[in-house]
Amino acid sequence: FAEWSGTPWAARVAVLRTWAEQLDEVKFDLAIASLLEVGKSRAEALGEAEEAIDLVRYYCGEMERHHGYAQDLARVFPNEETTCVLRPLGVIGVISPFNYPLALAVNMMAGALTTGNTVVFKPSAGCAPTITIAGFISFRYFDTPMIVPVVPIADTKCVMRPPVSCQISGPVVR
Repeated sequence: FAEWSGTPWAARVAVLRTWAEQLDEVKFDLAIASLLEVGKSRAEALGEAEEAIDLVRYYCGEMERHHGYAQDLARVFPNEETTCVLRPLGVIGVISPFNYPLALAVNMMAGALTTGNTVVFKPSAGCAPTITIAGFISFRYFDTPMIVPVVPIADTKCVMRPPVSCQISGPVVR
């Protein structure tokens, strides 16, 4: 947390914009995984993948629009200066739902990461292939360990690991 929260907001935005680009490159793979996993139609599955990418870009745009955390407030007296300066909270827990395995998980992660927090991520039970692909992309392109995945439930067979056992070209996720 200390390293990521100490990273200037513009640098965090640059990292997250790279993440959005990487997600965009595999959006059809993400859509297929969502289609197979949740039973969405092709249009809904692709829409969810595109929404996830748009959400990352949205949070980046909001940080840029507000120049990070500092925001000037209204003055009561002409000689005063009032500024709201927000700080990262710490480690944020993200639990992804089963019905929107990509968009809602990426939404919560992007909001937390953009603002300088780190994430402990618990995918929905059954180990969603959709979010596994997105999670491995985050492991592959983030320099610092900002997302820590956890095993969904004790009786599931899936354990997310960094990309030593992952190959995203097709995609093949083991």
